[in-house]
Amino acid sequence: MAIAFLCDGCGAAMVKPSIELGHVYKRQYCEVCGPSASAYIARVEALRKALVEKFKEERQELRAEFLDHVKRLPDEAEAAA
Repeated sequence: MAIAFLCDGCGAAMVKPSIELGHVYKRQYCEVCGPSASAYIARVEALRKALVEKFKEERQELRAEFLDHVKRLPDEAEAAA
């Protein structure tokens, strides 16, 4: 049985995938498309980290505001930071 590889970026035939990316949906890319796909992954990771930090900051502000009125908050551990 023959195996054919096609780049998930441009659809070009490949002898062997140059790069494979993805956690859930693995994709294979040629040497031309690989750097763009890698850059996309890097930007998504940077965005995820920034959103997590923003969430932590805003949650802390909310905690401070509501702990003025309520001793214990729902779904928050006593020593949550």
